Amino acid sequence: MKNFSLENKLLFLGDKSRFIFSKNLAGNLPTDYENFSLLLEHGETISQIQKREELFLIASFKTPPGIKILLPKAEDDSWKENYDNFSRIIIFEEFPLGKDSTQQLIETWQRLTRNRPPLTIVVMDLLHRQGSTDLDRLDDAVIEAKKNYESQGLDVIFFRSAADVINVLYRHESLLQKYKKLLSHELEEIYGRMYELDFLYEDFLFDCDDTGGCLSLSTMNKICSFDSVKFSNKNSFWEAYNEAALKKLFPANTSSAGTLNYLVEICGYILTGDFDGKISSQRIEQTKLYLIRVLKAKFSERMSGGKFSGGISSYEARDVVTYKKLTSDRSGRFYGINAEYSQRLRKFVMEDTKKILQSTLDDYIKNFERVIQ
Repeated sequence: MKNFSLENKLLFLGDKSRFIFSKNLAGNLPTDYENFSLLLEHGETISQIQKREELFLIASFKTPPGIKILLPKAEDDSWKENYDNFSRIIIFEEFPLGKDSTQQLIETWQRLTRNRPPLTIVVMDLLHRQGSTDLDRLDDAVIEAKKNYESQGLDVIFFRSAADVINVLYRHESLLQKYKKLLSHELEEIYGRMYELDFLYEDFLFDCDDTGGCLSLSTMNKICSFDSVKFSNKNSFWEAYNEAALKKLFPANTSSAGTLNYLVEICGYILTGDFDGKISSQRIEQTKLYLIRVLKAKFSERMSGGKFSGGISSYEARDVVTYKKLTSDRSGRFYGINAEYSQRLRKFVMEDTKKILQSTLDDYIKNFERVIQ
């Protein structure tokens, strides 16, 4: 939730008018400033300029303390990979308004997924307004541009005088309140979907017992089989079963019903309202990955130890006949291991997994609630 903190690291994009605005903060700019990236921060003098390879660092008392501003040079697209380092992106545009280049930047921002910073469009109106002889026509263009950008859900500010500088720089605080309202609405929807958890879990358990599910008779027979032992490098039947069970519980590259991967899909649905995985974010993906880690750790804890967990030599399990004698014959050393393993695995899936899912969702919601307080 980094984007909703009050960090003041701003990214200035757009046309050349961003330099016009930046002169209000930098005092002076290097003569060839358009060929370099600029980093503005607070300083003790009107304008202290340092050259650092492809970057000019400009410190000025006109730049408020606690704010850093990056203006990447035109061909520098590295911000697209590091955009989540910024608390806000500001796109500047001067007349003519509605440029294709501005729209391309907006569309790039809209495609960003993880921790996308809020975006503001700043219409630079001052110099053109002073020199215009047709203010009515100019005002019509401004109104039309504002309407166009706001129809895309964007925040728009006009810059007409030095008094607007503070509004541009500290717009984040008002945007924060706006995003908190959006988050509050999102949280209410999560609360609503939490009521579906019991029903979703019942369906999940039904699929687990259905043909091909992780608790079905055919699956248990495959897990507790000589093949599981033969294709494992474990030195105990029990550990070989665990290895085979993990592959069934968490199959690679699939979230099919009747597997614990499907619990992750339930988690994603409750957090987003989407079962197809089309709605996502970094924080949701991290929550889902965390859920898988906890499920696997709890599986190892639940399925470890026990009277059948001891080692066995390769000679003792040399073929399927010997294996069946050891596990099925009442006089066999491992008689009852299949029933014991099935019982413990069933208890893990039917009891522990719901508690883990519930706890993960509760933690997510608590963190969410802290963000919007």
